[in-house]
Amino acid sequence: MDGQNGKSVVCKFCNGYYDFGNEQPVCSTCHAFVYEFCPPAMTDGLMLEEKEASNDSGNEEPERGSDLFSCSTDWYDAFESMDFPTRSTCHRTDPFGVPLHHPPPPASVRLHTRPCPLRPIQMHESPSSAPSSSHIQRTSGLDVSGRSSSSTKSGPVRAKTPSLDELPTEILLHIFNLLDDISLWTLRQTSVRCQQVIDAEIPDQKWSEFVRLRWPLFQPHYRVSSWRLLYLNLMNSVTCRFCLERLRFPILFPVEAPNLRYRRIVHEIKNLCTDPPYGIRVLALDTETYSHCLAGIEGPPQSPYQGGLFYVHVLVPDSYPIRPPVIRFLTRILHPNISFHGDVGMDCIQHNWSLALTLEKLLISVQSLLTDPYTKVCMEPVIGALYTHDIGRFEVLAKLWTWKFACHDYLSVDFVASMELPNYVEQMRQKLSEC
Repeated sequence: MDGQNGKSVVCKFCNGYYDFGNEQPVCSTCHAFVYEFCPPAMTDGLMLEEKEASNDSGNEEPERGSDLFSCSTDWYDAFESMDFPTRSTCHRTDPFGVPLHHPPPPASVRLHTRPCPLRPIQMHESPSSAPSSSHIQRTSGLDVSGRSSSSTKSGPVRAKTPSLDELPTEILLHIFNLLDDISLWTLRQTSVRCQQVIDAEIPDQKWSEFVRLRWPLFQPHYRVSSWRLLYLNLMNSVTCRFCLERLRFPILFPVEAPNLRYRRIVHEIKNLCTDPPYGIRVLALDTETYSHCLAGIEGPPQSPYQGGLFYVHVLVPDSYPIRPPVIRFLTRILHPNISFHGDVGMDCIQHNWSLALTLEKLLISVQSLLTDPYTKVCMEPVIGALYTHDIGRFEVLAKLWTWKFACHDYLSVDFVASMELPNYVEQMRQKLSEC
């Protein structure tokens, strides 16, 4: 949020201790621990096949002739026939009598390696192992110690660290072709030259594919003038970049899911896709186990969020419907019961979960929460205080947030990119700190 006003965004948990200035509400280190993609609570209901104790005790030796042993060689016999040095042939042994330094192998089995011309000649080495003088003279002014003749007096010359800006454009384009869209977007922010090369060389059609990949429910109602600028606006509207990357993660539960859970979740998602409620769209991201899906919730009429389309990521645990799904907003929204990370503060998806609730009822409850916030218990206390003490400013700021972050399908990319948001939340935070 503060990044819109030119201030650095720090992690809400570590306050920038692990990572600073990444413009994310939660840093990557805290996100890996706090918002685990597949926590153990979501996989407690897995019906794994029980293994009998007689199947494998953990001490069986692999059979000869199996994949670990070749049929043409008896490795046990070969190991027993090996001649190990006795204790008298070694100078040092461990407490069990095993030699610490084996004698060198015979000359017949030594590898004929070419000596390095830059390595200094040791006194104990034989003359045959040292490089010839004619070879040393061909090392472009390098002496035997590996230093140039011009740097022997002034000290060693430190190698210059290569910079990404010094690479030719052709090499940069080859690197860019190997990156995904989020990595390309991140690299665009590293330097001015990378930004210039990406903006000039990456075609607009490529940015259009990136938009459809990350936001499959997005349908513009106008002719997009620049898909690159639209992609940048959409990335600026994301609550958490790490959660956005999870949309294309593989399936959560690669094992066979319980029949009750599978039949119910397939029935619910198919009903949502064929006959969705008013203002709600749903798309299954995993059609094998239906472990997560993407939903689009339109702002209710007569509310500051009217006209906006808010994307929501739904994680369905394997123990569903015994445990509730995890619902997180991917679109930034100013609401007392929705955190800056996108977490929804509703009791029906926490301790008041019921088996009678479905995904359709949960999404309708989230949509109704936008109309009637509950400020007694808030995910963001500062926004709750702004809603309670100055509801006029709250509605103005919430409407501006909706225009900038949730109206990309109606507002032009140039208008959204040029919008500036007032800093009412920071002013309220200062007032609360003074009280």
